[in-house]
Amino acid sequence: MAGSTAEDGPGVVEGVVEGVTAVASWAVASLHRLAGDLRARGGEVDRVADEVVDAVHRTAWAGRAAEAAAARSRERGTALRRCADDHRRAAVAVEEHARAVAAVAALGGALVGSAVDAVDDVRDALADGLADGLVDGLGRLGRLGGDP
Repeated sequence: MAGSTAEDGPGVVEGVVEGVTAVASWAVASLHRLAGDLRARGGEVDRVADEVVDAVHRTAWAGRAAEAAAARSRERGTALRRCADDHRRAAVAVEEHARAVAAVAALGGALVGSAVDAVDDVRDALADGLADGLVDGLGRLGRLGGDP
């Protein structure tokens, strides 16, 4: 699995890195969309909580039944607002996770890029060393055969 050279175009490693980078980008974008959806759903749940509480207060009831209904609607409203807050907290957690995924993907790409560069450097150094050794060896052979 060699890296890129001017002669052979992109290597297999670069292709894999590009694929992984594309998947990571898609995952991060999906996580951001999910976080946005969670925030929107939290807003919807808040509106429902307001409607539940307001609906009881708009009725023309009086007495213990009205008081019980009002108390129950406040309880439901409080529970719904907690649910909305949970959605918003989940959105924050998903955003943090998206940032972590992006950071790990960037680090992985950088590490693979560095490794590919190191392999290319070693390959080039070996090629240069072999060429020099071949020239030196042929030169010694020529001297053994009587050539100056």
